[in-house]
This record gives sequence, structure tokens and C-alpha cells, in this order.
Amino acid sequence: MFHSCMYGKRRIPCCDIFRPTYVMLRGRCFRMRAFAQTEPDEAGKLTLFFKEMSSSYLAVTGRQRQLIVYLSQQYEDIPTFPRFYLNNNYWYRLRLKKRHISLLNPNQHCSPVEKYIKRGNCYVDSWLNERIIQPFNCTIFYFSHKNPKMDVCDPEIIFNNYFSIMNVVDNLSVYQSISKCLPKCERDIIDTQLFSNKFQDQRSNVGAKNKKFHFHLEASYENLQEEVL
Repeated sequence: MFHSCMYGKRRIPCCDIFRPTYVMLRGRCFRMRAFAQTEPDEAGKLTLFFKEMSSSYLAVTGRQRQLIVYLSQQYEDIPTFPRFYLNNNYWYRLRLKKRHISLLNPNQHCSPVEKYIKRGNCYVDSWLNERIIQPFNCTIFYFSHKNPKMDVCDPEIIFNNYFSIMNVVDNLSVYQSISKCLPKCERDIIDTQLFSNKFQDQRSNVGAKNKKFHFHLEASYENLQEEVL
């Protein structure tokens, strides 16, 4: 999957900064470990080059034409959003900005519950409880740590109820439950801007010259500062 990784102008081992993980409704992915940016913008940008992956089910060519990037907002659990789709033979530039928000408590628009200090955890727990645990009295293997005394679901259960499990909004009660995942009253937010060009364009000509990789992503914080609101 990985072709190469760089921090600034320095090449770094991809396997040192990414670890296998699992994402709600998606399965096995790779998650970036804690990695500190010490220089601003271009000097401290992280550059990732990805190869094409084989995929017999998604394309007649047998190759996967897209990758999905999730921005976890520093959640322990990774929900299915926010996310970005990377197209084959495109260059992408992700600019990041961190904000810290502190709202007065009590407040009906935010949650004081420490368990859900990170909103993504609430999304995942709501989906897991409503879609799997309550109807089938079992759990998914990659979330078994959340309910260690509960059995892992037989694959046949997942197969026979696939569309119900995958579609998180076709049942009104589930939608209402997930929509109640209020943000924490005091929280950090990572704002994003995404820019893209085809490989043959000027800013992404490195991709046109190097056919060993097919996806090109650059990301960094413009300023090493946090905005407090």
C-alpha cells in the first residue's frame, strides 16, 4: 500500500508512523501514531505516496481507483466521517488548523459527559449498540474490547443482516440516537482545507514522472499555533 513517506525533505519509514487499526463499517485500515510537526507549513509537511491496491470487487481492472482518508479529530474510535476520497493519479494538499473551544456549562448544545470527551467515540458506541449488540446480543471482533464479556458475532449473522448493519440511518431510532452525540463543552477541533490537481498539472508533476506510486497526499498545519475560542 505505502510507497514512501517524507517529513519535510527527509524520508521516513512509513511503518514507523502507521499502525493497523479498524474503522467503523470499513474494516482494517492504517492509523497514524502520535507524530509532532515541529516546523510550519511546507517545511514541516508530511508527504505520503501510495501504490495502487488490488481489488477484484470494486473495479473491472482489478485495481482500486480510490483511497479513503479519515480525519479522526484525535478520537480513540474512528467514525466514518469526516473523510476524504483520494483519486488515482491526483495530487492532494491538506491544510490543517487547530482550534480549542470552551463553552459555558451547563449547556444544551454540548455534553459534559467525560466518557464522550471525544464525539467519535459516541458515534461508534451508538452504532455498535443499536445495530449489533441490542438486536443480536453479540459484538464485532474488532470492537470486542468494548464489551469483553460478550461473544463475537458469528459471521453468518453479519452476512444475513449486512444491509441493516451497514446503513446507519434507515431506522429512525438509530438516527435519533446518533444525532444525540453532542460535542464536548470543552474540545479541540481540527479544521481542514483540501486542494487537488491531476498529476500532469504543474504542482503535482512529481507524480507524472514517477509511475511507482498512484496517490500523492501532503498535509501540514500552516502555523504551529492553536486558536482559542
